Amino acid sequence: MRRPRGPALALLLVAAVAAGCELFTHALDYRVDPVLPLCDACPASRWPLRHPPCPVADPAPDRPGAVVFAARRAVFGHPGDLTPAFALGFDLDCSARPYRGLPVLCAPRSRDGWASLPGGIDDAFLQRVLVPVYLATPPSRAFDLDAALSGIFEQGRFGLVVSVDRWNGQPDDPDVGVTLRASPGLAGGGSPAWDGADVWASLPDVSADGTSPFHLDGLPAYVAGGTLVADARALGPAVYHFGLPVAGFDVILADLSFAGALGPGGLTRFTMTGKMDLPSARDAAVGFAGALTCDTVASVFFAAMPAQMPDAADLPMVTASPPADPCDAISFAWSFDAEPARLGAVVDPAAGPGGGPGACP
Repeated sequence: MRRPRGPALALLLVAAVAAGCELFTHALDYRVDPVLPLCDACPASRWPLRHPPCPVADPAPDRPGAVVFAARRAVFGHPGDLTPAFALGFDLDCSARPYRGLPVLCAPRSRDGWASLPGGIDDAFLQRVLVPVYLATPPSRAFDLDAALSGIFEQGRFGLVVSVDRWNGQPDDPDVGVTLRASPGLAGGGSPAWDGADVWASLPDVSADGTSPFHLDGLPAYVAGGTLVADARALGPAVYHFGLPVAGFDVILADLSFAGALGPGGLTRFTMTGKMDLPSARDAAVGFAGALTCDTVASVFFAAMPAQMPDAADLPMVTASPPADPCDAISFAWSFDAEPARLGAVVDPAAGPGGGPGACP
């Protein structure tokens, strides 16, 4: 796979931060500041916007150790999901986008075909990338991204593990820690039994081939009304590698947050939302197929994505940009259900003979 230009852009963004630029201050009346809780990121909004719930105090003592969950089912969404009841994702720009659904913080490449989502939810990746590709795919080449990724989780060919620390075990806990890490699969290989005893291996912070697997450590988080909320917005734009070192892709993401139902039995609709850099997203689409499946039909599906992406950009990657500047980031949301698991030792597939296993069976 051709390496994206994303890392170079990420370095420029880091330099901008060092120079004092405010990456998280929106232009004009729009403001999202990572110091503010996610639930109150838009206090002056005149619209009812979908945000996670606010933290609630609870005196119950923390339970020892961490609870660990492994992703089993994934949801990016399908055309039929875009109904008045749509609820995948959250508002990212403090706007319901009332004027034909058009972006408010930057200038879109195309002004046609935009539509507001309920509660100001921002998910242009589903609206303007996945949906057109699904609708243009003939039945003979039907492909389901949700089913493909869920199948890989189910079979243990790749994993995503969530650890929750300092949780009191109650529906309300104002201070917990959340760590998300990619996994190459079970520590001993094979398929998960999904009985709570599966031990998932961890990937190193930096693999032998120089890639940095997806890993977010110790995010500030809380539980409110049974909803786990984790905030990664303060990390700023960063390059993330998804998939295994030998079968994956890089993409620059920013304004990341997570929210979903938490209980002893697992996480339900734990939703990751944020924005992806447009140029790196186009290049990442090339690597998507190799990271998720070896099906040639899937390759055709992913190959159709890049053409949709320029017109899908709906946010500025640097949010202090003037609103007249072209949009260069795509809002996205995807969720997963995760079940109790255990976390094992660090394993680096890239260090093994032949580069380690790929994502294909």
